[in-house]
Amino acid sequence: MRTSSGLPRVRAGLLLLSSSLLAAAPALASANADLNAAETRARVRAATVTLPAKGCAGSVVGSDRLVVTAAHCVPRGAESVAVRLPDRRSLQSSVLHLDRMRDVALLELEQPSGAAPLELAADVPAPGGHVLFVGRIDRASRAQTAEVKRIGRCPSLPDIDDAVFTNIKAKPGDSGAPIVDESLRVIGVIHGGSACHIVAPTRSLAPAIDAAKAGQPQPGPSVVDSAPTEADDPAARANGAEEPALRRYQVGPFVFERIPSGFRFKFAFDFGFGSER
Repeated sequence: MRTSSGLPRVRAGLLLLSSSLLAAAPALASANADLNAAETRARVRAATVTLPAKGCAGSVVGSDRLVVTAAHCVPRGAESVAVRLPDRRSLQSSVLHLDRMRDVALLELEQPSGAAPLELAADVPAPGGHVLFVGRIDRASRAQTAEVKRIGRCPSLPDIDDAVFTNIKAKPGDSGAPIVDESLRVIGVIHGGSACHIVAPTRSLAPAIDAAKAGQPQPGPSVVDSAPTEADDPAARANGAEEPALRRYQVGPFVFERIPSGFRFKFAFDFGFGSER
């Protein structure tokens, strides 16, 4: 009889546990957004900005005054950068953190943008995971749900081993645009590649974002820069020096090169006369 008296308590406990699990199920299911849904893409577009100085993009992350973009979207030596918001207002921003070796930058707007900020992802999705790209918001929508193909090294990001290779089909000018995971967290920004499909991970910006939100000084150096090259010297360019190619692609005689200031097209014809001896 004493053992049977405990059965009601066990049943009550099991009922309470099952009801708790059922209540938690909707919350767990909603953690991942439908990347193909119109409202999901509209949410990311509403947090995407443009940087006219270099014809790039960025996104409001962590706070409505913070913007994450690619470092190559920030002109060398610039202490402030103009940012155009989705409502077409333009605000100035100061450069809080710039890491050209990782190709990521954090800007602080002079006043609140009013945009609902995205959050920064603590990690990048594993190969096979899905991400969302919406691109520049001043262009016709080209939103794409893409797949992470691999994580690894990239020649134009020599200091990191976690560049994200995707099947995104972006275009020049999409640099700095946010790439978000299924929880709508920013995992990186468009860096480059043959179809601008390589993503520079942004998780290294977490300490800088946390410090900015807390009103504290930036941790570590605020600028991590590569050595200046001849391409960064306006006088050298004026004297006819050609900017070095960061990446080069060739199809037949047509050559497409990515250079520090943008892109360059060439024709390469190889004519041979006579014979070798």
